[in-house]
This record gives sequence, structure tokens and C-alpha cells, in this order.
Amino acid sequence: MRKGNYPHGTAHKGSVLDKDELFQIRQYAMAGYRTSAIAMRYGVSVKTIQRFLAGKTYKNEHKNAPVSQAGAR
Repeated sequence: MRKGNYPHGTAHKGSVLDKDELFQIRQYAMAGYRTSAIAMRYGVSVKTIQRFLAGKTYKNEHKNAPVSQAGAR
């Protein structure tokens, strides 16, 4: 497969989180919730939350997202 010819982020069939959940995760992080508490709430690993907040995963969902200092905890 050529690069870019398959779905990424929430469009991928194996995606665990949807756009609404990602928005909520960002809001929780900006409010100061710990990544471990957020991960437990959504049933994913802490690393999944950290990578999303750092912009390493779900990159398409970061294009129009507000910039925050969240995820540093």
C-alpha cells in the first residue's frame, strides 16, 4: 500500500476512541485531570492518552484542536 491510502485516526476501523471522546479527553486534561484517571475512564492505557495529548497519535484530530499544556502530568 502506498502511504496515505488507508484510514488514520478515528477513521481507522481499529480506532478505540471517537472524535467526541477525544474532545472530552482534551477537556479533562486541560482541567488538570491525571492521565491515569482519564485512561481508566475510557478503558485505554495511560500511554494511549499521553500519545494523543502529545500529538503523536490521532494526528488528524489535532488540526483544529485548541493548544494546551495538558498531558505534562
